[in-house]
Amino acid sequence: MMIPSERHRQACHGNIGDTITVAYKERLYSGMITNIGVTQLHSKLKALSPLVFLLLSAFFGVPALVHPARATTAGLVCIADQSLNPTDCPSSPAILAGEVGSTITVAVNVQGSDSLNAFDITIQVNPAVLQPLSVSLADSVIQEPRVVLVESANSTSGVTRVATAALGYAVPGAGNLFEIFYRVLSSGSGTSIAFGGCGNTRSTPFPCVELANPGHVPVTLQTASFGLVMPDFLVSVSAASRSVQAGFSVNTTIVLSSIGEFNNPVNLSVAPVGRCPSTACPSATLGEETIMLSPDGISLTTLTFTAPPEQFDAPTIDLSINVTGTSGSLSHSVVAAFTVLPPDLSIEVASNYQAVRSGSTGNATIVLRGIGGFGVVKLAANLTDYHSPDFNPVCAASACPSWSLSPTTLAVSPDATSQTTLAFSNPPAQPNATVTYWGFGVRAISSNLSRYAFVQFTVIPPADFSISADPSTLTVERGQSNVASIRISGVQVSLSVSISPNIEKGPTISLQYERYGPALLVSTDGTTYRGTYTVTVTGSNLWNTHSFSVTVVVGGFGGGCSSSCRPHGPITIRGNADFNSANGVTGGTGTPSDPYLIQGLDIEIIADTPAIQIRNTSAYFEIRNVYIHSYCYECSGIVMTNVENGALEDSQIAVYSSSLTLDSSRNIMVSGDEVAWISIDASDNVTVSDSGGKTCYDISCYGGFIVTTSSDNVTLVRNTFSRFQILDSTRVIAENNTLTGRGIEISGTTPEHFDSHTITPDNTVNGRPLLYYKDCSGLNLSSIELGELIVAHCTGFKVDNLAFRGDAQIEMAFVNEAIIENVTGYPTVHVLNSTYVELSRANVSSIDVESTTGVTISDSASNILVSSSTNAYIFDDTGTVRVVNSSNVTISGSALGSCDCNAVSIQDSSYVRVSANHLEGEPSVVVADSSFVEVLDNQITGPIGAIELRACSDVSVLRNRLAAGDGGDTVALVSECERVSISENTISPCCRYDTSYLLDVSRSNNVTITGNNLSNSTVAVRVTDSSDLTINDNNIRSNAQGVVLNDTMNIRVFHNNFLNNTLRASDTYATYNVWDNGYPSGGNYWSDYTGVDNCAGAMQNLCPSPDGIGDTAYSFSFGNDRYPLTQPFAPSVTGTLQYNPSRIVFQHTPKYLTIVIKMPSGANATNVVASSLRLNDTVSMASGPAAFQVINGGREVMVRFPMSKAMGLIPRQGSYVLRVSANILTATNFMPFVALGYVRFVAGG
Repeated sequence: MMIPSERHRQACHGNIGDTITVAYKERLYSGMITNIGVTQLHSKLKALSPLVFLLLSAFFGVPALVHPARATTAGLVCIADQSLNPTDCPSSPAILAGEVGSTITVAVNVQGSDSLNAFDITIQVNPAVLQPLSVSLADSVIQEPRVVLVESANSTSGVTRVATAALGYAVPGAGNLFEIFYRVLSSGSGTSIAFGGCGNTRSTPFPCVELANPGHVPVTLQTASFGLVMPDFLVSVSAASRSVQAGFSVNTTIVLSSIGEFNNPVNLSVAPVGRCPSTACPSATLGEETIMLSPDGISLTTLTFTAPPEQFDAPTIDLSINVTGTSGSLSHSVVAAFTVLPPDLSIEVASNYQAVRSGSTGNATIVLRGIGGFGVVKLAANLTDYHSPDFNPVCAASACPSWSLSPTTLAVSPDATSQTTLAFSNPPAQPNATVTYWGFGVRAISSNLSRYAFVQFTVIPPADFSISADPSTLTVERGQSNVASIRISGVQVSLSVSISPNIEKGPTISLQYERYGPALLVSTDGTTYRGTYTVTVTGSNLWNTHSFSVTVVVGGFGGGCSSSCRPHGPITIRGNADFNSANGVTGGTGTPSDPYLIQGLDIEIIADTPAIQIRNTSAYFEIRNVYIHSYCYECSGIVMTNVENGALEDSQIAVYSSSLTLDSSRNIMVSGDEVAWISIDASDNVTVSDSGGKTCYDISCYGGFIVTTSSDNVTLVRNTFSRFQILDSTRVIAENNTLTGRGIEISGTTPEHFDSHTITPDNTVNGRPLLYYKDCSGLNLSSIELGELIVAHCTGFKVDNLAFRGDAQIEMAFVNEAIIENVTGYPTVHVLNSTYVELSRANVSSIDVESTTGVTISDSASNILVSSSTNAYIFDDTGTVRVVNSSNVTISGSALGSCDCNAVSIQDSSYVRVSANHLEGEPSVVVADSSFVEVLDNQITGPIGAIELRACSDVSVLRNRLAAGDGGDTVALVSECERVSISENTISPCCRYDTSYLLDVSRSNNVTITGNNLSNSTVAVRVTDSSDLTINDNNIRSNAQGVVLNDTMNIRVFHNNFLNNTLRASDTYATYNVWDNGYPSGGNYWSDYTGVDNCAGAMQNLCPSPDGIGDTAYSFSFGNDRYPLTQPFAPSVTGTLQYNPSRIVFQHTPKYLTIVIKMPSGANATNVVASSLRLNDTVSMASGPAAFQVINGGREVMVRFPMSKAMGLIPRQGSYVLRVSANILTATNFMPFVALGYVRFVAGG
């Protein structure tokens, strides 16, 4: 958006005040046009001054069409004879003529100007010669849509003015702006037709001409004349009348305009018009009394008018000043009118109407402002009526308010504010009081001037309130809590609570204050007695008290103890003979019809011994109504080992770990118990019904669960737990259970572990049904809400649009050809022992794939685990991926990580490809104990590291962006690996220059590091305790240390660019390490190498013959580069070649093998280093001037090799591919070059 200049901003502010702030908002006025229409817009914009209108016109334009004014050569605005120059300007000022009574047409044109979209122009003539009649915009360059702000022709003053703007477009700066029609009144005298009469005080080059787009468009002016123009001048005033307070001053502008060739000084004088009393006479002064006028010029001066002193009883008076200008015999006058206003006083109340409580106070601030000169004001306040300021109401003494006004005298300065405070106090409320209104009149008096303001205080008596609860009945299971909201209508109250019966083992009650109000919190623990309680909530304030009650029902599984329970120590029964009274047996004979009975016991566990331990029994027994509790997390409640024919009923086992353990037992019944953790191991014929519970630790509680391991024929009916785990078990029946967590988890190794169970749909998980399908084919589920889905031993099924709730699961085992699409609700997905499974758009918490072949996971937001599986393809996922003991896995096109974890982890796996991903973790990628892994085209970042390779082989890290920050020690780590390629990567710190190592290789061999960019670290490459590495073609820039080798063997370092590193390299404890690639291939480029290049050859003794290799070696810490490059190394380029002869006959071999090499695009043969040319890296170019010739303008080079040596490369008949290599040396690079071609060797013929 174009911002107006400072001059424009001042003009806008002065004319329209706050509106200009709105005008600066982008597109605001364009929006106005759309919403209110052009007709309404005209009326709104015409309220603006013309200049402001012009400035704002830019904001109506289409941005692509409205072009800002440019600082180019100024255009020309001229006054022309319309009959001769209707749209352009004459070469010299126009002179018009006409008969008295005729009408002439004057054109106002523009040419050679920048584009514009608005103008404001004023034209003045001598009205005694030419009488303005009207204006026409018919031929104007600005057509509809447009806004015409001013279009006036004043026949009395001779002034014509036009202001208009285009809406939504700009026009070229050439053509007609408008036309003026004049009637000729005199032919004996003439007049200039000039730009003037605007009375404008703007400091612009031409005050009466303004072109905009949206800023000022620069122009020059050309006037015209009619008839014979006698030199003269005019005097005018910018404002017809001004107002001023008595005793103050005001300025107005006097405008002098020359007519024709008038070029003389004008003397100005002022005098009052009419008579005035001596006490009421004004004074007037001029800023300049003599003004020099040039031809067709305009000059301004300021008239300062000072009104007579203030008179409080004086009426408004009108005074005038006559301003006369004389120059020789010429004299002209103008009258400036002024209205003198007497002093005044305003009084107002900051807030006229205030509300206060009975018995409290209130204040009202009275603000006085002096208008013009002023002085001391006295104030008074009294009880009154709004319509009768002097009315004094009568009130009873006990009900009358009190009030005071302070201060009561104020000195009010001219045009300043002063204030006083009315303090109000009302008596306490009376019984059955209603709202009372008290009015006060505040009167300000100064001399005979009096002003009045009204203040009303509304006294509000204390209101009653109501109080209730939602809900009015709370049900709480033992160990849980519940909340009832307290609803209060009316004034604020204080609350208290009580409970009945109030017993030690009862629930705990408290008040808490939520965001939306108070609430009653009822809390219980595992020892809370079940039953019904009444909580009373009482609310009160100073006047009223109300109460309500909430019924609290404490429930839960199990009977537990009551006041009749008797304490008992731990019980250990090692056989049938131990069922006796010492072990809590109260009756029974151990038969099916008369089982042993253990009941009514309170057992606290204080050691590691279980509360009840029963082993090796076959007698029938029942445990009823016992309460077992302990704060020991690892203690056990009841343990049955090799037990038959037992039952546990209506008991509470408040043990948070192993509440009930059944091991190698049979015929066990568990019913109606509160028990957190039931473990059933290697048992059969076990039933658990109507039970439930939770497990707690410290202050946190979680849903209880049942674990069934290696068991058979287990029935779970009507229980409430968080989850069931069925591990390697068969024939489990689950009916009508309420599960609040992950539902039923099944695991095993055979189909029977999954498809031998009976799991009915009346089981719910997080309030939704659990569906179990087995031995099915062609199953299709769509658009349903589930708590859990289990599919076992099925083929060809598809599910889509499934919605889950809570910590739910999808379990698939031994399935074939399954498709799962569009799952929501963050369930966990388990795929086991399956083939050809597709998951897409799965918004799940995790996906675990185990022992599966052929799985595709796409467009999912989940953490993925692939274990013991093959042929897995993962793409477009967000989460993390872990691959364990798997093969043929592809991870592509995903954004993984963004967590304190590994984005991708690969362990004990092979043939894994990670490509085109955005990975972020700590570190992001870890490859351990794996082989044949590709990591390519990824962006990998991590606070502590990007990638780690540990104990791996045959790994390729290619074309990645690797970065680490936040103090990460190493970006890329290779440890105990072999056959690793790290190529074409960009490796750098993520955020700060604090990464220790960009690439750290240790205890590894056969590693290739090539074509990488490594910069801005402490050490770019560190290699320790490793062998057989190649480090080449890398850019190593701006590091504290470049390449650091320690305790290494057979390391080759060449063709690297070492640029601006503090310590370029070091090589300690080295064995057979080489820092170049021999001659002519060369070594590395070192930015601090100071040697020269005058010679060539392996010994650099063929002089003069520069070859791009320094004549002296480059030495560094414990090493040297024999052939340092004098220009930065650039990647190799490839050309084409043609052999001559291409067919070599054994009996007729020529002396030379001639090769014509075509240079690649951008390369010139003159840059080829002749001494570096080799055939198959072994045969040097022939000697003599004809051996190397640049031909075809440098696009080709012809090279000769000795045929006798070339024949050593083609020892027998057949076709051969021969390779020509060389170096290209330019002013900026050292670049290897290679070209290949076929040659055939035949015996003869």
